[in-house]
Amino acid sequence: MSKNLEKHFDLRHIHLLFCFNLILLAIVLSSCHPAPTPRSLTSTPPQPTDTATPTATSTSQPTADVAQLIPVGAVRAYPGPDHYTGDILTFEIRTDSETSDAPTPVTLKLDDLEPFEVSGNWSFNTLVLPLALDTSDLIGTHTLKISTSNGNIDDLYSFEVLPDSERPAQEENATWMVSEITCCVLHYVSGTAAARDIESIAENFQQAAEDFSDITGEKFDERLEVYILDRIWGNGGFGGEGQLVISYTDRYYGPTIGAEGLQTLARHEFTHAAGVGAFGDGIDFNYEGLAVYVAGGHYKPEPLAQRGAALFDLGYYIPVGQSLEQHELAYLYPAAMLTYIVETYGADALWKFFAADADTSDGQPATLESALQTTFGISLTDFDADFRAWLESGDPGAQLNDLRLTIELQDLRRKYQDTYAPPPYFFLGKASETLARPEYVPVVLREAHAPPNVAIELIIANAQQAIIEGDYSTAQQFITALQEVLSTQEFENPLPNEYLAIAITLTNEGYNLEALDLQENKALVEVTRDSTELISLELQRNDGIWQILQ
Repeated sequence: MSKNLEKHFDLRHIHLLFCFNLILLAIVLSSCHPAPTPRSLTSTPPQPTDTATPTATSTSQPTADVAQLIPVGAVRAYPGPDHYTGDILTFEIRTDSETSDAPTPVTLKLDDLEPFEVSGNWSFNTLVLPLALDTSDLIGTHTLKISTSNGNIDDLYSFEVLPDSERPAQEENATWMVSEITCCVLHYVSGTAAARDIESIAENFQQAAEDFSDITGEKFDERLEVYILDRIWGNGGFGGEGQLVISYTDRYYGPTIGAEGLQTLARHEFTHAAGVGAFGDGIDFNYEGLAVYVAGGHYKPEPLAQRGAALFDLGYYIPVGQSLEQHELAYLYPAAMLTYIVETYGADALWKFFAADADTSDGQPATLESALQTTFGISLTDFDADFRAWLESGDPGAQLNDLRLTIELQDLRRKYQDTYAPPPYFFLGKASETLARPEYVPVVLREAHAPPNVAIELIIANAQQAIIEGDYSTAQQFITALQEVLSTQEFENPLPNEYLAIAITLTNEGYNLEALDLQENKALVEVTRDSTELISLELQRNDGIWQILQ
């Protein structure tokens, strides 16, 4: 790395990052790398048992009351979607009304009780009511009227409070724990997949830190604070200001899978933590491209030159200096541009390019055109023509299908999340002030787990795995089925219908379905039950009925 970049790489100055492609939030996004599926790191696929025979009890099939995805309304309550006596609910209310930077008084009226007032805070188009309703004395069904004096908010939230005795065993005595390694301080909750696999997580983060130093020549004086959620958050987490929040679950349906995916994530975030472009220093450039370049891919190791050629062949090229809105393309385009720079001008030229800002004290980044002129002696127009020709001449190979299917799948995943399983946006910000608070531990652990949600999430997970393995025809089948369910909210397609039937069967037997391999009339699954121990089971379909083999 060029010595004159040292002033940029300072962990004391880290710009705020967000790693979720928020459809409704107009923000500049950062790394979107989720953590890998634990089973890909620590366990093997379930194996069939030759002597197994079906039981006569597991005979659930989809019925009208459980076979439909239920959209989340404008009011979202956390922890949820299930609520238990003793939960202290935080509310998020989506609105198109005018927002404010100041705290907003909000009136809450529970059932027929006297109304009371709480204070809400705006986060873009969402009004957040932190720890607004204590359910300690509640059970059964209730309604909560939420309103503001100006009438911009006037919503009714209907909900059920279940007995505390039905609270998931995982939440009993759950608490934050810490594991310190050379590169990072890992924060995780007891009794979770991350707690079970913390040694593997630590090894992969440390390896990624060493790889990052080899690639950039940079070492860190301060360790990265890593908080691990036992739920999916957007593309898998968010980061900034010396911290990183990632998702690590057994039923992981984010895009980054396996040890290689976890290391890709970590290299990406170390690049951001280095502080390039922070506070207006550097040049006017999408630094997600640098993070993807250093990481060697976005969600997995990827040949960026071929992937850039695929971007061009799929018709997504735009002139240098313009922005792509689609998430995966927005990250790939600048990474491909940096790959072109290194192949054309050499690796040293890359760091000179990022150090082209002659005045880093003015708080304004140098323009991209001036950086190109200073570094390469070429105009923006000529650079664009050369870059375009380089992309056009490249052979995308398998990346043509890989990129096309990745875009389709990840857009569908985000649609599912935003409509049916939204993350708690109020976690954005400094972790020690939000998710790390003891009151929020249930929010860290609890997410949608109804059979329709489980079925969809496993379809997404298996589609992504098929893309990674290069099985594009299978990935396309999953994507087509996913499109149908999300457009109709019905499981009429045979593939998701079977996934749903299996999810119902296992749920009725008290299992949490974490992984599914469907093979005609047989299904190999991984499940959990009251602990993080992964259990391998086999199911068989007899006369249209899925049964667990014993």
